[in-house]
Amino acid sequence: MYYNRYYFETATSPNIVVDEQGLPDLDLSSFMFENSDDSDVIFGGELSVRFSLTKNIMIQAAWSHREVYHPYNKLTSDEAPKNLLILGGRFRTDFGLVGSLYGFSRSAFWDRSVENPGGLLEPMLEQYLDHSILVLGKLGWRK
Repeated sequence: MYYNRYYFETATSPNIVVDEQGLPDLDLSSFMFENSDDSDVIFGGELSVRFSLTKNIMIQAAWSHREVYHPYNKLTSDEAPKNLLILGGRFRTDFGLVGSLYGFSRSAFWDRSVENPGGLLEPMLEQYLDHSILVLGKLGWRK
């Protein structure tokens, strides 16, 4: 379990002024980094279990949960995965064959800091990243 509180975070504060043609006026526009008076609370926990079924077979499971809470508006953040999950195992034979198979999963979240192709003076873009699963298997030989 963990609990962290962050004060005076630095955030970007763009002030883009456009001219008559709709283009940014570089003389009047600014892009600053400012310290915020807001604070964030990040808390969560992790659980991991590893078990040897035999001397040659091992299984593993791990789960991690993370929450980001903004006390100034009493909302939780959806800008990072809340849950990460790992399930899998590995084996080793007496004659040298080794292998593993693992599944990795994370929950959905919003990435609100996608770089804008229009450049630094354009606002950041958002992208929704759905739940995802990655399956990874390895097979090898060891003397």
